[in-house]
Amino acid sequence: ASLLDGGLLSGARLQRFLHNDAASLEARLARSPARRKLVVVDGVFSMDGDEAPLAALAAVSARHGALLYVANTASGDVSVVDTATLTELRRLPASRSPWSLSLSPDGTRVAVSCRSGENSSDLWLVDLKRGAPTRLTFGPGTNDKPVWSPDGKRLAFHSNRNGPYDLFIRQASGGGGDSLVFASPTRWKEPV
Repeated sequence: ASLLDGGLLSGARLQRFLHNDAASLEARLARSPARRKLVVVDGVFSMDGDEAPLAALAAVSARHGALLYVANTASGDVSVVDTATLTELRRLPASRSPWSLSLSPDGTRVAVSCRSGENSSDLWLVDLKRGAPTRLTFGPGTNDKPVWSPDGKRLAFHSNRNGPYDLFIRQASGGGGDSLVFASPTRWKEPV
């Protein structure tokens, strides 16, 4: 349900395909006029224990130039996979499981917030072609909810490094430091 809720709240055009049905996905992607496509599935469906046919879904996604995101895998790990070759480019172990991610405007990079310790996370940038991750923040606290600038040159994110959740911006190239954009006057327990 949370994947569906996230899709509905994202503002993206949402299309469902039949449960674990690669042919249904193929038909949906073939009819989609979207330039950028993201297929989001559960790796293991908690209600009935079904495992998604990931190889078939990845092959269909590759044929249509879609990025495939798999949540809730049996291991808890998250993999970045080149859908053209079905090659795993990078695996983020469950110990660094992503809290949130954001696809760059050009579709070549993903900004990911990964756990870096108890109650802390840092931002990483993953180049989808090379699979090379680059760490962008180095604590303290929670650095989360990355959002790309329209030109893909900067990332905005929130952090509680100063106590309340403040808004920061940094260069997506990794150069320079974090710039405080908005200091929250309120000590929120959780980000909104």
